[in-house]
Amino acid sequence: MKKNIIILFTFLLLISCNDGAKYVTQENGKSHLIDFELFSIILPTEFKYEKIDGIDSFVGEIKNGKSKFIFDYGWYSPSPPMDERSYIEESRKGMNFETTQKFFNKIDLKPYEDENGGVNPREIVKKIRNLNLHKMTDSIATQNNFKSNCEYYYTFEYKKAEFIIPFCIPNEERKQFENYELTIDTIGNYKRTIALWKDKQNPNISSVNFEPVYGDSKNELSIGIKSDMEFDKSELKKIFKTVEIK
Repeated sequence: MKKNIIILFTFLLLISCNDGAKYVTQENGKSHLIDFELFSIILPTEFKYEKIDGIDSFVGEIKNGKSKFIFDYGWYSPSPPMDERSYIEESRKGMNFETTQKFFNKIDLKPYEDENGGVNPREIVKKIRNLNLHKMTDSIATQNNFKSNCEYYYTFEYKKAEFIIPFCIPNEERKQFENYELTIDTIGNYKRTIALWKDKQNPNISSVNFEPVYGDSKNELSIGIKSDMEFDKSELKKIFKTVEIK
């Protein structure tokens, strides 16, 4: 009986709960696993969870007074940064705002204006058919008098007419391609993206994201931290690799 009491007491010392989070001290005594039931992460023991009210997702902060991780678990969690290949694949699904404006400049918007002169872009875009993204060639640029140095162009049909619209990758996206070190793999049913910001002069967010690959779950997880806090890239990568989603 006495032995069982000692074991139970030791267990209670190792595990503590605080406002929805369970802390499990690790063997080294310097870190603990913070278990939120939906996911967990291992951090130094001085890091504690602080609740934030979310509208349609589970959000919160994990901080120690010097550094702060912010997490968002739900359907609309922040998307991870993309490399150029992933960005182009995503762009095949539809035109961005700037490219859509180039198209609008080529058509008559009057039929779509409401009584106040406003236009609902969706009413126009939904009439586009056979949208395709291509690598730009010198001949296409010359034939269509494209003056910008866009690397891609769209072809599509709108009201039985064919359109060719240049697509330029925004400079902001190019900076992300250059300054993020991405590690992408699959963990169980989730695509995991570890994004580490490399530009020390201009801090940004380093993060880990979990996105469901298949199945019924639509919940995503994003955990981010400013890149100029106490952890370097290698330390952050180790921390992000401890994250488990359930």
